[in-house]
Amino acid sequence: MTKHEPGPDYRDALGFMHELRRSTNGSQPGDPARAARIIIDVVEAPDPPRRLLLGSDAVEMALANGIERNDEARQWAAVSRSADFSE
Repeated sequence: MTKHEPGPDYRDALGFMHELRRSTNGSQPGDPARAARIIIDVVEAPDPPRRLLLGSDAVEMALANGIERNDEARQWAAVSRSADFSE
């Protein structure tokens, strides 16, 4: 086990993410210099976003996650609303 490897109790939970980072390192679509310039510009914007997605991959993942989250919210809306106080 190296200093960057998770211990045995965490290997199942974190091992996948560590392997994903190792296998994709250097092949990301994002340009760090461009990202830095964008961050500076956005921080100085009059109405900056709460969350800034950088890179086409981040946008695609967020959009897909939003669809999945909305679908799940619709599916379970009645159960979720049933937690309110009775009238």
